[in-house]
Amino acid sequence: MQADKPLWVPSPEFIAGTPLCVFMDWCAQRFSLSVADVDAFHVWSVEERDDFWRAVWDFCEVRGGRGARALIDG
Repeated sequence: MQADKPLWVPSPEFIAGTPLCVFMDWCAQRFSLSVADVDAFHVWSVEERDDFWRAVWDFCEVRGGRGARALIDG
């Protein structure tokens, strides 16, 4: 085994099917975002915390009363 080679590299199709990528795509469509990668998605999630946490709630199909605010003392 060579130390400089990874044991496994996921295919683009595998990566696109991961829960994070599916959620990123869902948010991009819902909020008309252009998030090219995880770093851009992270920036959006920090800058738009209220939208992000509402999206988490909806995407994960949380059962319960959401309440009036998604984020308190953000």
